[in-house]
Amino acid sequence: MNRVAQLLLLFCVSTFAQSLYASYLAEIAEKLKRNSFVKLPDNTSLRELDINYSHFYWADTAVWDPIRKRILWVGGPGQCCTKVPRYELIKYLESDNKWALEHTPFVKAGHAYDANAYDPDTDTLYFSLFRDRKVKVYKGNKWSTLSTLPFSAPDASSITWFPDINEKGALVYVGANRNIALYSDRKWQRIIPPSGFSWGGYHVFSEYNHRHKLVWFGGGKNNDKSHYALYADGRIKKFSQAPISLGVGKALHTYDPLTGNLIVLDLKTKHLWEFNVGKDEWKVIKDVNGAWPPMQKGAWLAVPINEYNVNLFVNHYHQRRSVYMYKN
Repeated sequence: MNRVAQLLLLFCVSTFAQSLYASYLAEIAEKLKRNSFVKLPDNTSLRELDINYSHFYWADTAVWDPIRKRILWVGGPGQCCTKVPRYELIKYLESDNKWALEHTPFVKAGHAYDANAYDPDTDTLYFSLFRDRKVKVYKGNKWSTLSTLPFSAPDASSITWFPDINEKGALVYVGANRNIALYSDRKWQRIIPPSGFSWGGYHVFSEYNHRHKLVWFGGGKNNDKSHYALYADGRIKKFSQAPISLGVGKALHTYDPLTGNLIVLDLKTKHLWEFNVGKDEWKVIKDVNGAWPPMQKGAWLAVPINEYNVNLFVNHYHQRRSVYMYKN
């Protein structure tokens, strides 16, 4: 083999290796075995964020931007722990492995719950503010609002982006009891669930699942084991009662990007549960390898990342701020 051919081969091998590990998180995810956790190296930028404990407390799922490779999360200030109770937009950019904070114009007490949603195609972040009938919109570094909801807003609603419904996708808003609506084409469309379908008053959740093309939702106070699936044709399917509470604050909701099974961390027992949508069947995930983060105290936030087939779990307890990666 002549010198030119050797250099060409070396270049091809190097390029292929870089494509395998094209990013910080992708490299860790590639090496992580199934059914395993790993703690990511401590991050100075996360530790230095000027936030209090409550911005991650009473939280559920942050959003991942697959185009720009970043995490977005609007967190609430809580009721107790800050002089200026401001909601903050917390960002993580994978390309430089740094966290950053941006003030929002929302100054009031409250938590974020499961109220973040994101449309990556239009780079639009949605946020449902505590007891507010107008969902907030962040686009082009500016905040605006959607039109008023067709029903009252509970203390803790849930929203998620459903790209498979309608032609352009729609925002799904899950409110109290039987209140659920879609926002598309600049208007709200209320969905009327079948008779006997209901969920809790607040602390509800909703999660889009790209494998099954559905939005999983339910939980909530006083009816926290009820859960359902909303499909792209508008159908709502009722599942059997869950074996654990599914209310936000008692459980953390996400899904396995590889199988599409739904993942729930029971914050009381610290057990990790898996729900098979097709079989309507629950099981405890056992024999997890590596660092087991749910034993840590503090607030939790889940971030499913489809292209890496993993979830990130962010933990915040006073001065400790840690990130774990899990592959089911």
